[in-house]
Amino acid sequence: MFRSVNIIILSIAAAVIAAGCATTEGGLERPAVGLTAENPTYISPAASAGVDDLFISNVQVNLPEDADPRGYSVIAREQDGTEVYRITRQSDDAEEGIEVPDEIAWNGRDQSGNFVTDGTYLVSLSVTDTMGQSTESEPVGVIVDNTPPSAHVDSEYRVFSPGGTDARNVMPIRQEGTDADRWSGDIVNDEGEIVRGWDWNDSLPERIEWDGRDNDGTLVSDGDYVYILNGQDAAGNVTVARQDNIRVSTDVRDVSVSAARRHFSPNEDGVRESVEFQIELAGDAEIREWEFRVLDSGEQTVEQWAGDSDVPATFEFSGRSDRTTLPEGEYRGRLTITQRNGEIQEDTSRPVTLDVTAPEISAETGAAATDQSVTLMQRSDGASTWRGRIVPADEADSILSVEWSEELPQEFTWNGQTDSGESAATGRYRYILSATDRAGNRSMVETDSVLLDRDAPSVAVEIEPQPFFPGSEGQETELRLAVNTSDRTEIAEWRVTIYDPQGSQFSQFGAEGTPPEPITWDGRDKNGELPESARDYTAAVTVTDAVGNEATTERTVPVGILVERDQGGDLRFSITGIRFASFEADYENLSDRDVVEQNRETLDEIAELLKRYPEQQVVIEGHAVHIYYREEAMEREQEEVLLPLSEERAQVILDALVERGVEEDRLSAVGRGGSEPIVPHSDMQNRWKNRRVEFELQS
Repeated sequence: MFRSVNIIILSIAAAVIAAGCATTEGGLERPAVGLTAENPTYISPAASAGVDDLFISNVQVNLPEDADPRGYSVIAREQDGTEVYRITRQSDDAEEGIEVPDEIAWNGRDQSGNFVTDGTYLVSLSVTDTMGQSTESEPVGVIVDNTPPSAHVDSEYRVFSPGGTDARNVMPIRQEGTDADRWSGDIVNDEGEIVRGWDWNDSLPERIEWDGRDNDGTLVSDGDYVYILNGQDAAGNVTVARQDNIRVSTDVRDVSVSAARRHFSPNEDGVRESVEFQIELAGDAEIREWEFRVLDSGEQTVEQWAGDSDVPATFEFSGRSDRTTLPEGEYRGRLTITQRNGEIQEDTSRPVTLDVTAPEISAETGAAATDQSVTLMQRSDGASTWRGRIVPADEADSILSVEWSEELPQEFTWNGQTDSGESAATGRYRYILSATDRAGNRSMVETDSVLLDRDAPSVAVEIEPQPFFPGSEGQETELRLAVNTSDRTEIAEWRVTIYDPQGSQFSQFGAEGTPPEPITWDGRDKNGELPESARDYTAAVTVTDAVGNEATTERTVPVGILVERDQGGDLRFSITGIRFASFEADYENLSDRDVVEQNRETLDEIAELLKRYPEQQVVIEGHAVHIYYREEAMEREQEEVLLPLSEERAQVILDALVERGVEEDRLSAVGRGGSEPIVPHSDMQNRWKNRRVEFELQS
């Protein structure tokens, strides 16, 4: 670069024009020649094609009267006078002139056509007229400068937030430049548009600050921008320096810190040993640096992480420091991020509780109840979830599991069922209660075993005498039941139910505790009524244990022929056990052969009984049941049906007894029909008692 010209001629005026023609020594006038170009003139022929690459100057020539220019030369010399370039135009006819151009040019090349080296050159115009007089203009200094200026720009940071609260609310740009006469700086958006510009002459400021506004003072949009510095020297050489990736970012990253759980327990039991803090970041603003800290309730840092790149998605806090568990209490996670635009964002998680103390629990069992359930009393403090398990006494796996949350019931009743709803087997069981707090600390307690007794008591019954003769003269009138019973638990009560031949309850009695030895029954019902003679009754003995299990054993109680003495002093007995074909006096030709056999056995017993009273006359009375209840119908039924039928049946019995060895002359038969019922004929349940044969033994 050249900024001074060390030749005297450069101090001459830019245009040197003769006011008139000069006079030679011979008295002739010489041409006057001048160049009007700026002195000095800067060109850069080798550096900027088409831009200040030529020296051009207007020409002014004054010739003597009657003279024409015959030739001219454009001459370029170095400062020491060495000629580097000459171009001459001349007429071949000495008397004929040529035209001198209005302007001349030099392209900065030497006579060989090569670019001259940078430096100062003197360019002049020499003119010769037709009178043979020559004149050369005053030279114009031409500075050849092919070296562009130098420039450099940079910035302390690339991202800033105009209008933000941080120091990075402006973009400082450092710049350096030399050898330029004019400078301009432009902020250009990603569409190539200039949004802000500066211009300087000669002096370039070392630092500028862009506040993020355009030339109108309006904040620009977020995005990427470029700063371009342009410099140009007098020769037209230019330089460009740029700072790319300047980002305007007013975005603020939304920061969120949350804890995966509210409680944890670093006690090396493998349950909730640590807590994970989860990080969520929203937005696209770049992060310059971050710091994550775990704080105790006093805001003291107990653990921290830091970085200058991506923030991890999670941070795991172990609750330990130097392998020692930190004190119980509340801790929080706090993330602080500094964005590249200078904005600082921070968020703190909700508190998490470090808890290594196990909850308190207790449980005990009550006695098994009669409804086959057991009530379990339980208490707890400091827990959030509970699990109760029913486990066989000698096993590890539970058959029933129940869980509670938030609140533990003070009583839990087990009904003897399993998880699948099935009944658990008889045996001893224990109740295991475990409690877990929100931090994962766990306590467990186990009760004494309790017996589940689903087995009914064992019952064996023997009865005597057989047959049984309640209320009968000369016979054993009391039934004795010997009951042998055993059970896992105590016997709570016993009950004897007597059923008549039709299956209806005849009598019932019992008591609490173990059955006495023996149980006795006088054979009568609650009204003092005796059973039917020669019929089989049923004694059902039921034993119930302390947990409600019940066992029943039935025994047949054969009732013998009960002989009673009537008011007149005669012996009398009634037989309802002989069954006849419907409306017939036939007891042998029945479809049920077992009934036929029973009829025969009953007649055998009657015959044997009558043989014990050989002196008494026996009246055999047949009795029947009315079907009709209206008086007229009953009278007709009595005369036409029941009297003949009952007498015929009495006679058949008489004949059967004679066949069995009873003297015929002792026997007589009579039919009573339905005239002497034991119960009302309308008593559908008991009127079978009216269908009978009675025997009266007369002295």
